[in-house]
Amino acid sequence: MKVLLTGGSGFLGSHIAEELVAAGHTIRALARKTSRVDDLKRLGAEIALGDAGDVESLKAAVRGVDAVVHNAGLTKARSLDEFEAVNGQGTRNVVEAVRAENPGVSRVLYVSSIAAHGPSPDGHLRDEDEPATPVSYYGRSKLSGEEAIRALAGVVPFSIVRPPIIYGPRDKDVLTMFKAVKRGIILDVGPKGGKVSAVYAPDAARAIGRVLVTPAAANKTYFIGDGNTYGIVEMGRAMAAALGGLKPMRLPIPTWFVAFAARMAALFGAFSKAPKIFTPDKVAEMKQRFWVFSADRLARDVGYRAEHNFTRGAEKTIAWYRDNKWL
Repeated sequence: MKVLLTGGSGFLGSHIAEELVAAGHTIRALARKTSRVDDLKRLGAEIALGDAGDVESLKAAVRGVDAVVHNAGLTKARSLDEFEAVNGQGTRNVVEAVRAENPGVSRVLYVSSIAAHGPSPDGHLRDEDEPATPVSYYGRSKLSGEEAIRALAGVVPFSIVRPPIIYGPRDKDVLTMFKAVKRGIILDVGPKGGKVSAVYAPDAARAIGRVLVTPAAANKTYFIGDGNTYGIVEMGRAMAAALGGLKPMRLPIPTWFVAFAARMAALFGAFSKAPKIFTPDKVAEMKQRFWVFSADRLARDVGYRAEHNFTRGAEKTIAWYRDNKWL
């Protein structure tokens, strides 16, 4: 089928594009004039110029497609309003375009985030039916996007997926941690004993591709993870092993210091137009001890479990970084 993909030029979007093509679908990719689309074109994607803030461009983009994967979104912004303009209102614009121009699509799939759901208060694996308690502007804006998608109920089948930490080839955010480990340091940031869920990007993309075409996944929300939970030090040691058996030093970084550094970064960043990933809003997430979730519903409804744990995924990620001179 023909799938409209937003955010296809980004990290996760590039893996989703590859997965859709591998599954036999064709892609129409919504992209800004400034987006890098060479890789999408090599996959045979049709490029539709526009963005989620332009309803008319969205209306043109949804015409004639069989399904929509809305992956575009902001992960860095300076305020709730900036996040909301893209992650909330942008998603409402997608919904408006589908309603107006193509209400016969088989599915609209929204790529949300665990940040929309919020952390686990006591370390239990949260499931999709527990109430959402986002702790950051980013999380609230992604929850706003989820609410917009759920407004399609009874009109167009939808699905929502919530990935946790995503890492893998072409990622630049977790790359910082890989580089630190290579230099001999595990940056142990966050509360003591904290745990997180994670997923290797190609696994996340395969899960999204399966949810998109599975009838039982219509009108449901899913966490996507590899079924394990990890401490930061544990992840660092897995990276060190994959880098050739390094013995990095653990460097604990207190939460108060992280908060102070984020405030300083925000102060100096006020003179720059470019938003930063390291902000007081991000610290609100980093202060939480447990970001852990169950992917059992995904396995039950869609029949899919991740193929990589963090050790195996880190090995493949490092191989890609080395091949491409990133590490």
